[in-house]
Formats: sequence, structure tokens, C-alpha cells
Amino acid sequence: MKLSVKFFQMKFSNESKKEAYLECCMWLARNVVGKIKVEMGEVMHNISIDKDADLPTFILELYSTIEDEPHVKMSCDVCKEFHTAFYINQQFNCDACNMTAYRHKMNDKLKTLKAYRRNQLDI
Repeated sequence: MKLSVKFFQMKFSNESKKEAYLECCMWLARNVVGKIKVEMGEVMHNISIDKDADLPTFILELYSTIEDEPHVKMSCDVCKEFHTAFYINQQFNCDACNMTAYRHKMNDKLKTLKAYRRNQLDI
């Protein structure tokens, strides 16, 4: 499962749809795709049309993404290690596990990542 948080939104308007879309794509290529391998990490984008605007307008939204599978595995490993260290029985009750602490940690990481990615855009 991937967790994402929106960290940036920008509108691009022009006289024609083609020009507005190309302006959006050029900005995306220059400021995100060019930096993705080096600085930005995994970034998802969404381009949509603003139907309420007078001119043809596209809305670009950027999302920072974290894969949570390694974090879930790490939490389960810590739980099992703790269980075997302090209890005699070797049976784990994974059904009773609620990962609220894990979710809070991920939300904190996403907030930090959101601020970091916004600073990476140099706007």
C-alpha cells in the first residue's frame, strides 16, 4: 500500500487548451521530473481541467508518496521480538494488533516530507 499527501498545487492558464497544457507539462518536466532521481524521490502528479475558469486552465497537483510495506514488516518484527523476549508462549495474536502508533508515525513522516518537497521546488 502506498500513502500519499498533496504538497503542491498550481494553475496554468492560456488562450488555448493546448498552450495551457504544454505550459503545465513544461513546468512539471523542468521542476519535478528533472529533479526526481536526485532530490525529489517518489512524486505522483495529477493534471485536471478547471471548469470554472474563464480561460482554459489546468490544475497540477503533486503528491509525495511512501511505500508502507517495509514499515509494516519492521513493526511486525519488533512486535514478535518483544513478544518472544517477555512472554513464555510463542503464539502471536496478529489479529489484535492495531497499528495506530504506526499510522501516527507515518502521518508525521508525511508532514515532514510535505514540507521538504515544497522546499525542493524552489518557488
